[in-house]
Amino acid sequence: MAVSKSKPRKKSSNALFLFIAGGCLILFFLVAFSFGFNTSLFNRLYPKQKSHAMEPIPTPFPNCPLGTTTPTGQANPSDEPEPMGAIWCFPLTPPAPGFVTRVTGANDWIDEFHTNIQMMRFNDGDLDYRVFDGVVSTRDNSGKTQHFINNNHWMDDNRGNFSGGAMLRPNKVFKFENGKIVAEADVAMGIPCYQDGCTQFGGDEAWPEIVFTQAPVPTNDVVDNLYAYGQFGGYWSVGCRLHGRGAFTCAVETNQHNQSGNDTPPCFTVGPSRLMELSGFQYCGSSHYSYDEHPDARQYLRHCQNNQMDMFCRDRVRMELTKSSLTVYVNGHIYLQDAGWDAAHQLPDSWVNGGDTYVYFADWEDRAPNPLYRFHWGRTAVNPHNPDGTFTALSAAPSFCLGMPQNTCPVDMGGNGSPTPTGMMMSPTPTRVPTPTRIPTPTSSFMTPTPTPVRTTLTPVPGGGKVLGYAKAGGNVDVNDANYINGSKFTMGVTGGLVTSMSVFVASVDTAPHNQYQLAIYTDNNGVPGGLVAKSGTGVLSANAWNTLPITASLIAGRTYWLMYNTNGTTMLVNNMKFDYSNYGKEAYSTNPVAFGNWPQTFPAATLGNLKFSIYASGIF
Repeated sequence: MAVSKSKPRKKSSNALFLFIAGGCLILFFLVAFSFGFNTSLFNRLYPKQKSHAMEPIPTPFPNCPLGTTTPTGQANPSDEPEPMGAIWCFPLTPPAPGFVTRVTGANDWIDEFHTNIQMMRFNDGDLDYRVFDGVVSTRDNSGKTQHFINNNHWMDDNRGNFSGGAMLRPNKVFKFENGKIVAEADVAMGIPCYQDGCTQFGGDEAWPEIVFTQAPVPTNDVVDNLYAYGQFGGYWSVGCRLHGRGAFTCAVETNQHNQSGNDTPPCFTVGPSRLMELSGFQYCGSSHYSYDEHPDARQYLRHCQNNQMDMFCRDRVRMELTKSSLTVYVNGHIYLQDAGWDAAHQLPDSWVNGGDTYVYFADWEDRAPNPLYRFHWGRTAVNPHNPDGTFTALSAAPSFCLGMPQNTCPVDMGGNGSPTPTGMMMSPTPTRVPTPTRIPTPTSSFMTPTPTPVRTTLTPVPGGGKVLGYAKAGGNVDVNDANYINGSKFTMGVTGGLVTSMSVFVASVDTAPHNQYQLAIYTDNNGVPGGLVAKSGTGVLSANAWNTLPITASLIAGRTYWLMYNTNGTTMLVNNMKFDYSNYGKEAYSTNPVAFGNWPQTFPAATLGNLKFSIYASGIF
């Protein structure tokens, strides 16, 4: 199946606010700041989705306990409209019957949670999820939790001072594929006040977890009351607690009460069911990689500042589980791995070879002292696939840009490359910053990743000759390319040349007549597309293939050009280009829709990104 791209800030969202000129523009920002937020971050990350930033949050119910208590983990004021109190004190909009945001196939699941509905209810059964609120440990029954969706991401409020939490899972059974199962999630782990003393060096009081288990629901057999992954006694379970200070800890729990270790090396086994525990210093297999042994890995896990918006630390975590290994990545970089488990510590064949697996995304606390906690999540995925059925490549959270301040993309950059007004919580973009780089690609499953070499602009292609662009089918698939102009920039070599054709690699394709496309070349104007150089005629797309059209243009040596694509698909999941990640500014797309077949002489307002699309020009260079 075609999967949505891992980068929702591109076009998985809609329409930037149209800023009104003159005095209306000033009035707009005065109103926005009176609400304690601004639209810049939403529009930067979700530029093609309707922003709800001017929709006020409802008033909490009168006399509702914690109704006006700002949750730990919630910035106040916020750059987006958020409820500043316990969510159970606010009215929520139920989703329409059958409404879902997930895309799923026979054995996969991807959900970007682009509901475009503020303050949406997220109860058990909603959006095709099983939701378990108020899961408490055996020593406490005082917990209260509730999930909800707002600003196109899902959250969970947990009352403090109890031991337990909440969890949800896709309403679907998954299987290992060729001996491996994969789970991904975007989650804000690095909230300072999830730790004791509100610092990244304090003890852990609240944290998210991801769990693989054979249990369809939490059981009454609690084998470890401190953690979410201990709530599935009687079933094999493997989970990781994602502590904000960066000290991830994972465990394998068996389906029996048959373990009698005393929490010592090599596998840190302990009764009744823990087969092993893995962390920076804890290991079980013959091969181990951790954030302690390789501290450079820690730069990929971000830490929000106190009272800072969660987007600054909402990172992508990927867990890959096999019969004899567990690997955890953060923003596409290996973070923790233990492999080479001996026969006594391997997962059973009955699970790996066709057994049922359920994947839970959980929030947990151990008598956290603050009255209320909020957890922020975004994209969730299980066994995400490329169109050819392989697992998608490693990827980073949409806001992650290594080398930028706080390793966060410049969210306050407008479509023309100029800063737009931002709120109090947003740091201005410096005039000189290191070039942001995206995730490195590992050379194998059990090797330290190394950066992918930068591809030269003029690329040799099979059969001889050279091209201008990226003549490789990328490892990711974009979303919502239809009726927008989308493309990447490339620079000519030391000689000029004559373009005779352009090619683009497109994943799944819409049905006729909505399977048409056109290509064009624009000049560069200070980092954004400028004037139209040439455009093609109309072609018919072939799915999962290179598509080529004739086009004629003379290009000048050393000049930068933008190779652009437009199509007439009817949904966000068809007629989309493939891509790989690159530096910020490599990608541009029209901020607003452009009707198919319309190529403005001067490129309209553009939004920049860091995608390198699978698009190139051929000719005589």
